Amino acid sequence: MLLAQLVPTVVGNHDVAYTSVGLKGETPENKDALPVMLDKDKDLIVDEQDICNNSLNYKMRSTYGCELGYEDTAKIERYSGFVFGTKNAELTTQGNKRLKDLITQLKPHGFENLKFEVLGNVDDEKMDEAKMLLLSDQRASVVKEKLIEAGAKEENINVHAQSNKAPMYTNGLFENEGLELNNRVDIVVRVLKSANADTAKK
Repeated sequence: MLLAQLVPTVVGNHDVAYTSVGLKGETPENKDALPVMLDKDKDLIVDEQDICNNSLNYKMRSTYGCELGYEDTAKIERYSGFVFGTKNAELTTQGNKRLKDLITQLKPHGFENLKFEVLGNVDDEKMDEAKMLLLSDQRASVVKEKLIEAGAKEENINVHAQSNKAPMYTNGLFENEGLELNNRVDIVVRVLKSANADTAKK
């Protein structure tokens, strides 16, 4: 019986297998779909744009995902999940908490010893390109202002408006999970070598 089911299943005829367990007619639709992450090496550069998508994420990356050296940088840290309301430039409660937690985590380095790349993103099929570009810039600017309030130097923060060009997740079937996660800001933190020197003195 098992062999009789195995052969048609392997060659692509699933009806035999489904019929044997009481399911007749069309193959049942799988509705248990979760968002799939589109950043294989977790360097905040989506696979479609990442020509070095198996890189180690503690290295600094160019916009194409390949290693980029900075003489003043001791290490790189990457953070995502700073989520915004779908159509606005307001951090969600969860996104705001995540940013506060990150600021607390970074304080021991000394904000004068940190440089930031702040990447604003939008995912909205009904919004035109100009509005998405503006909204992604506004979102990145919101995070920039909060970093400055925490003590970061304005000249050490670069803002990147990515519009809808870097979706991090596919869209799930329920409640638009992927879309919600794509309306976000990502942050790349460069910890400068002077931070290590200051730590050694303490």
